[in-house]
Amino acid sequence: MIRRFWPRNSELTRPADRIEKAVLGMALLAAMVLLPVALAIGSETYARGAQLAQQQGVQRQPAIAVLSEAAPPPAPTMRSGLVSVTSPVAARWQLADGSVRTGTVAATNGSPAGTRVPIWLDATGNVVPPPLTQAGATGAGMAVAVGMWGLGLTVFAGLYLLVRIGLDRYRLAAWQRDWAATEPHWTHRTT
Repeated sequence: MIRRFWPRNSELTRPADRIEKAVLGMALLAAMVLLPVALAIGSETYARGAQLAQQQGVQRQPAIAVLSEAAPPPAPTMRSGLVSVTSPVAARWQLADGSVRTGTVAATNGSPAGTRVPIWLDATGNVVPPPLTQAGATGAGMAVAVGMWGLGLTVFAGLYLLVRIGLDRYRLAAWQRDWAATEPHWTHRTT
């Protein structure tokens, strides 16, 4: 494997071959340098997400809303019959101080009036999305690190392939020039 990437120089090694190997070496080095950078950025993303998850876990409280009206019926599909999606539906819920609020919540289509729907509330009693979890923060950090490194590898591989295509064209043109000069000496033409 070492000989494949770093062949010994000989009289048959062309400058284009040396350039190709140098570009490959730089791409591999850049990929190795990018890995700890991607891991550091992914770690920072996780830390921010974990802090946000902790804050949201304190600031948001679970509650149960009761639908005031029925949700729209499920939409039929060609393949599997019915699709279960959510729609905004009028509902009411009780706050910790005993007061009742009304508004719209996301309910599964086809839910009848009176269905109990779990919701999350902020400090003022408004419906908010569920808090971020530690697992969500971990997943986001990993996705950022893997995505950044994968994108970097793709860019480095693409640049290497572009250089290699250009060098292959150069080498092919050089071979054609050399053959055009050599071919008359190798072929015996009879007239």
